[in-house]
Amino acid sequence: MPRSLRIPSHTGIGPVEELDKIYSLVIIGANGSGKSKMGHLIARINSEVQGSNVLRVSAEKPLTINPNLEELERSYRNRGPVNFNEAIQTTSFVEPEGEPQYNLEYLIMGYIQEERKQADAYFRQVKIERRYIERPITLLDRLEATWEKVFPNLKLDFDMAKGKFTVLRENDKQFEAKHLSDGERTIFYQIGHLLHAPENCIIVVDEPELHLNKALQIMFWNEMENLRDDCLFVYLTHDIEFAESRVRAKKIVLTEFIGGYEWKWQEIPSMDAIPEDVMLKISGSPLPILLVEGDLDAKVYSILYPECYVIPVENCEKVIAIARALQGVEVVRDKKIIGLIDRDQRTNDELENLEKLNVHALKVSELENLFWTPEFIAEYERRDRKTDGDYMQQAEDRLMDYLSQNLENLVNQHLDAELSRQTRDKLNLSGITTNAELQQHFDAIVSQIYVEDLRNRIYQTLRTIVDQQDYERALALFPLKEQTSMLMRPFNLGKPEEFQQYVLNALSDEEVLRNTLRERYFPDLDI
Repeated sequence: MPRSLRIPSHTGIGPVEELDKIYSLVIIGANGSGKSKMGHLIARINSEVQGSNVLRVSAEKPLTINPNLEELERSYRNRGPVNFNEAIQTTSFVEPEGEPQYNLEYLIMGYIQEERKQADAYFRQVKIERRYIERPITLLDRLEATWEKVFPNLKLDFDMAKGKFTVLRENDKQFEAKHLSDGERTIFYQIGHLLHAPENCIIVVDEPELHLNKALQIMFWNEMENLRDDCLFVYLTHDIEFAESRVRAKKIVLTEFIGGYEWKWQEIPSMDAIPEDVMLKISGSPLPILLVEGDLDAKVYSILYPECYVIPVENCEKVIAIARALQGVEVVRDKKIIGLIDRDQRTNDELENLEKLNVHALKVSELENLFWTPEFIAEYERRDRKTDGDYMQQAEDRLMDYLSQNLENLVNQHLDAELSRQTRDKLNLSGITTNAELQQHFDAIVSQIYVEDLRNRIYQTLRTIVDQQDYERALALFPLKEQTSMLMRPFNLGKPEEFQQYVLNALSDEEVLRNTLRERYFPDLDI
């Protein structure tokens, strides 16, 4: 259920703030942003509220397991009974330098003592009442049941009679619990903590990422939130995917660690024009942001711009829409956010308008055109050494043959783009209330577009490129994404599905190639 939570001031100064009616909170911060320290402070200031219980699950998790329960019990015999309530005393987490609440063996010992105590109480009751009484579900039963929801193929076996803690795999292979993986031990540690947390507790989890794959990690925390729906979870993380998985959580990003116990932070807004995962990546990254069109773009630009956090957002329209939506958004006010898209058939005026949004275009028609550049052709030749003849001349001949044979279709593509642009620029529906007015407005727009003249002008421009064998202008104006296989055919570049990895390897290996491409075919991004 939603409840309130006290948190340090978002300005870094002033009184504590209170977040109202939240189900959970995710605090996102880069390494060194003071997340753990903030977790300590949140635990402390909320524990000071009358009637509040707080459990802080430390990022430091001592995960040693002694599977010999008899030895474990002997080692703890002189320390008295395990006190689970130690985990919720403020003295255990006031300072980040303090010890973790308790280690994994201490946790196991607490569950064993609790199991023996409940067993003794049960047998006494049976003896007194002299009748069958159904055995009550113990805390250890709940721990085992929760574990098996996460790891259905692994069954925990606490054999009190033999004094052994073992694990049984689905294939009936049994092994000592000390051979559990780090991820499995961490899950055990988390379950043990969270099941024993007091009712209506605030649970502060430092580094919830766990040593697990993403799907299992998300499923685990969903299960724990459902199991302890009386509690409010506060997660401190640098993992954007994890933050995105907390669907009902309020999310904030630490924008500055001032020092001591002071931070500046911003709530991450929900915006219709920007998917949440993109907003989280932008807000949580300490690096300049480079918004690009698709997965191949992201792979190439991550190599060419290692100083940036490259985020793919499907297509150029999304890049432009996100850049426009971010104008004036406070949480990203101090961030460098740049869009990089294909030039396509955009005019110089369109490109200038996009630059006002800090969205820039390649100097070639689309990303795949880079693979036809002289720099890449020279790299193919250097790596191949098998194909006879002049590589560059072969590439030019194949490209010009293709353009000559497909000129009419390519003219129509440019014409379509220009008609769309002119119609879009002149269309204004404000004040139009009837179909007749709409038709009249549209007819007026069409009457101002001289299609034949426009097509002739485009045809002449493109025809000149072909006639003059202007290879550089061809790369700037003609899209070649679908012609990649044609480029590969005369050279030994592997199968089409191997070609992408081929060019990524070339970019990764050759610094001169990377630098030359950035200088010749990319705009100055002022990163």
